[in-house]
Order: sequence, then C-alpha cells, then structure tokens
Amino acid sequence: MRSANRGSRQACQTPSLWVLRPPRCHGPLVSVGLLCVLAGCGGATNSATDPQTSPTAAEAQPAEPSASSSVSDPTFELNFSAETAQVGAPSVAKIELQSKAPFKCNDKYPYKFKPALEPGVSYPSEVIRGDAVSVSHERVVVSVPFTASSAGAHTLRGTFSFSVCTDDQCRIEKRDLSVVVQAR
Repeated sequence: MRSANRGSRQACQTPSLWVLRPPRCHGPLVSVGLLCVLAGCGGATNSATDPQTSPTAAEAQPAEPSASSSVSDPTFELNFSAETAQVGAPSVAKIELQSKAPFKCNDKYPYKFKPALEPGVSYPSEVIRGDAVSVSHERVVVSVPFTASSAGAHTLRGTFSFSVCTDDQCRIEKRDLSVVVQAR
C-alpha cells in the first residue's frame, strides 16, 4: 500500500511552521530547514555587532523634550509622539496618520486608539475616539490624553485602528504603537 503515496509530498505541521516533507515527516532536509528557522537564518542582522545597523550614541538615547514611534508602509506613514509631561497634570500625545497617493484616509472609518494599561500612566477612557480624532483625506490626527502619576520614563502603548482607501480598495489596519515619554 505504500507505493500509492511514494512520490507525493505531504504538509506536516511543526510549531509555527509548515514544511513540505515526505509522507513519514522526517529526514535531514527538514532538520536543516527547522534549524535555519530557529537560528534565524535568512538575513537577520545583529544591530549590536553590525556597524551598518548599530545605533550611534545619539540614536540610542531618546530625546528629552519629545519622543516618537513611527511606522512606514507603501500606503501610509504613522507617527506616535509625546512631549515631556508634568506629573499629575493632563498631557496629550499625538498619533498622526499620513496617507500616500493614491491612497486617502477613509473619512467614514471609526478611527480609535485603545491604550494598554501601563504602570504610572492613566487615560480618561478605555478607548480614545470621536472628538479626539481629526480626519481629512490626507491626514488623521488623534489626540491621546494621559496623565503621568510619577516622575521618570513611562511607556504609552496601545492599538490604533485605521483605514486608508483608493477608489478600488480599502485597507483596514490595526497597529500596535508605543512611545516613551518623560514625566517631571
């Protein structure tokens, strides 16, 4: 009965990985492939040892007056930034979405930011939306109110839900964003 499956290949599942293997799901080729995935083969570089990607001293330290986190995509630019905050006083961070032609920001989409709970930072609501969002075809700005409860560095973190469209298609996206803000 073995001859019916002899030349065929089957997909066998390993944790977080699908690999084409012979029907018995083992062999040296599979071991090499799995080792390559686990070892990070395929172009990953170590920024600490690679001089082309290692950060300079200026890049490694966050700027004192403000900090930002950015995402670049062929259809949009996304930036999350915050100025230095005063302990116990309401502060505002900004999320800015800039569409890239031919895409436009979807003015019908319910843009929102869902902040994650982080020590030393509180938000006035579980979801930031509505009046905190300004939408045009080229740009969306979300004002994220927060209060730092103690001095020092605090991480503002959460998930931003947004959409960019052309005349033919719409992309609905969610991106996790974070930025470190200093509180004094």
